[in-house]
Amino acid sequence: ASASSADADRRPGHCTRMAALAVPGAARQQAACLPELTTAGTVASGHTDPADWSGLTPKDLATPSGVPGIQLDGYFPDSSTTNTTHGWNHDAQFVIRLPDRWNGGLVIAGSPGVRKQYANDRAFGDWVLARGYAYAATDKGNTGADFHRDGAAPGDALAEWNTRVTQLARAAREVTTQRYQRPVSRTLAMGMSNGGYLVRWQLENNPELYDG
Repeated sequence: ASASSADADRRPGHCTRMAALAVPGAARQQAACLPELTTAGTVASGHTDPADWSGLTPKDLATPSGVPGIQLDGYFPDSSTTNTTHGWNHDAQFVIRLPDRWNGGLVIAGSPGVRKQYANDRAFGDWVLARGYAYAATDKGNTGADFHRDGAAPGDALAEWNTRVTQLARAAREVTTQRYQRPVSRTLAMGMSNGGYLVRWQLENNPELYDG
């Protein structure tokens, strides 16, 4: 390990309470204590998927670093299997990142297009983590060009996007409280493209969950 990552591992509070974290409603979760939660570290450690965010940001976009903390990957119960990430072949996958140095806020990200849970890692995740926010994102319950085949009736697949973001927001608020032993003071929703639609739907239908 580099000197900086070794220092991070000795910092008081690094990944504290990780073993006690339980994402409410998750059918599977795995926790990792990481020296770097931004893509400056997660690309090499395998805790993101560059294919998810390929083409969404300028190639020279700066990558912040120096954000140690906990990453939770997992999924909620779901019957569809369009997301093959981690070899799980299971939809409703999520990622939650909890930095050691927390500003009290939480950002919920709606994935663009038919991309998966890591799609906003470069555009939003790196930026908010470096400023002390916890961060959570979901694959929306179905992914890829054939996403519309999920569900029994036309529109079911798209409607699931909204319920999955709501599910994630509630679960992420709870697990963030578990980690820091105090409630989230500010919850923000961010998204681009289809993710922007998801944000608008959340603010219109679940305004109590968000501050902006």
